[in-house]
Amino acid sequence: MVHTCKFCYKQFGRKDNLNRHLHNIHSEEMQQHNTNNGHGSDDDYLYSDVESNDSDSVRGSTKSTSDSITDSDIETEDEGRASNVKSNHMKYDIWKHFIDETYEAKEEDLNDLIQTYREHDPHGSLEDLSDEAFAELKPQYVNKLRQIYTDFMKNMYALQRNPYHGKIMRTAKRLREDEDFSKDEAIQYAAKKRKYLLEEIIDSYTLPEVEDAEDSSESNLEFSDDEK
Repeated sequence: MVHTCKFCYKQFGRKDNLNRHLHNIHSEEMQQHNTNNGHGSDDDYLYSDVESNDSDSVRGSTKSTSDSITDSDIETEDEGRASNVKSNHMKYDIWKHFIDETYEAKEEDLNDLIQTYREHDPHGSLEDLSDEAFAELKPQYVNKLRQIYTDFMKNMYALQRNPYHGKIMRTAKRLREDEDFSKDEAIQYAAKKRKYLLEEIIDSYTLPEVEDAEDSSESNLEFSDDEK
């Protein structure tokens, strides 16, 4: 039997794994759902709306059928994990993130070059002018992408040596080993569980100064008077 999360569509071979996933990852969504639909508690939602055939499990036995792990459960859970790996890759495409940063950084240069081409060829289509401008700027795009990627990797190396990050990752490791969390679940829940550690990080830095609105307006007025 496959149990599917109604929020992220992740699949589980056992109902108790789904229930733990809902409690740990989707607690806020569940509260909102309960408020909108009149459920009394999170447990009401867990056991009333979850797709399952466990109602015919044997009661009073030393171990219920819902707790037993069969070969079909393992195969189904493995298939669900493989599906989630694929969906997570599409959701967290880091190279797409780098490309978006690169395009944003070069957007002004691209538009300026397109405008230059348009002045020399006023009847050219925007698509053709864009392709021509992009082709000329492509070496600059590659250089920018390389810079973004290397900066990211330097930050990753620094993060791996950071003691705060190490504490959060040790918590995530325990969740994966002891609670059978996935990587994404473990990191998300570990960060939530170590919220006081994150508060400590914030407190260790000086917040940026906030400019007084009246001082800012007075400064603008003085500037305008000088111009006059």
